[in-house]
Amino acid sequence: MKRRAFLHSATALSLAAWPESGRSAEPGAPLEVHPGTLPLVLSSPHGGRLRPADLPDRTTGVLSADRNTAELTKALTKAVTTVFGAEPHRILSCLHRIKLDPNREIDEAAQGHPVTGEIWQRYHDHIAGACRTAVRTHGGAVLLDLHGHAHALRRVELGYLLSAEALTLSDARLAQSAEVRKCSLRRLPGADGAGLVEALRGPASLGAFLSREGYSAVPSPDLPAPGDHPYFQGGYTITHHVAADYGGPVLGIQIETPFPSVRGTPEEREHFAMVLARALKSWMEQHLLNTSDPKIRLPS
Repeated sequence: MKRRAFLHSATALSLAAWPESGRSAEPGAPLEVHPGTLPLVLSSPHGGRLRPADLPDRTTGVLSADRNTAELTKALTKAVTTVFGAEPHRILSCLHRIKLDPNREIDEAAQGHPVTGEIWQRYHDHIAGACRTAVRTHGGAVLLDLHGHAHALRRVELGYLLSAEALTLSDARLAQSAEVRKCSLRRLPGADGAGLVEALRGPASLGAFLSREGYSAVPSPDLPAPGDHPYFQGGYTITHHVAADYGGPVLGIQIETPFPSVRGTPEEREHFAMVLARALKSWMEQHLLNTSDPKIRLPS
């Protein structure tokens, strides 16, 4: 209780008074948490815009926001609800990245400020809670961490915790490598190395489904590796929550989106969100649901 009282007095954000979950953020709240009923968890760490004066600015690391990614995450929530007939879990940071970077370990994320550190902890506690709920209810969870990039090539980068160098390996070599067991799909029920490679860049991969809808994606059958171009393989959020013990498998993908044609306008966000929602449903049906003994189930 002393810590909560300190937090309340230390900042006008009044952390101690906030509910642990809810369907919308109170005005000025640093987090927005939207409980769902699907085994699908959406997180958005870098789209916030709030810059409360009583939280210090971070001074090192990446400080710029991923513009319109919060709006894209909300559009994806709506599209997923339409496509699946049920809602995903959603956790957003409403703080600008200059105040907090939830996709980093706490030292870099909060840079020593106790209130910012508490917000970081709550953000990840909410993701953990959503994953536990999905595992308990459905047998597993799929965690999507949504970002935006400014790379010259306007393609969707799907991060599976595999380096660009690892992705240059042939399917056969990658399937036999130690690297594939580090990927964020490594807990895919029943999958061996070849099955993991199939799920991340085969004909029924998420990248394949996006490519068929006109969005260049890497990795995919058309672009199995990023080559010499910049590529985000996945960060703290996916690394931490995929490895955590939530009582069942958590599969994770960091989705990096270009601004033009995907995040720029409401129409672009809505269109991409619907394409991604349909791609997710096809991917989940192929790799998680359409088996003789499905390990992750959708709500009936």
